[in-house]
Amino acid sequence: MTQYRDSFLGSGFTSLPLVTDITAERHLFLCLCFCRDLQRIGVALAGHQKKILTSVQSMRHNIDDQSPTESV
Repeated sequence: MTQYRDSFLGSGFTSLPLVTDITAERHLFLCLCFCRDLQRIGVALAGHQKKILTSVQSMRHNIDDQSPTESV
């Protein structure tokens, strides 16, 4: 999906944390907003939107798994 790199950068998504924060709450509303954002920056194909969203969610899970947890 490298063809969208410049579109992401031009829209302010300049780092992976910025992209993964979009779906941090994991609500359907946020996913729908993210798909609208993808359309706005030029990702019009639904299949490409799904691939990007799935990848972002996977990155988010990996970040969460690597984050230290607070002990209570």
